[in-house]
Amino acid sequence: MKQPVLVFGANGKLGIHVVNQALDKGYKIKAFVRNPEKYTLTKGQDIEVVKGDATNITDVKHAIEGADIIVSCLGNPSKKDI
Repeated sequence: MKQPVLVFGANGKLGIHVVNQALDKGYKIKAFVRNPEKYTLTKGQDIEVVKGDATNITDVKHAIEGADIIVSCLGNPSKKDI
């Protein structure tokens, strides 16, 4: 059975690499992203895309359900986002 890995920021520069490496190792991925329609699908089929905002506790609680491993690839917000 493959362990589910939740990756916050799965569509970012670092997140894409983390997702691909985890898939190569046989993990199932929960890709946490703000905009699923912009998610650049990575190789492999074991990906569940979860829409959410990392600053929203309800979104985070929903995303972590069933995840055995959690990896954060979130960066700093740009000054325009503050």
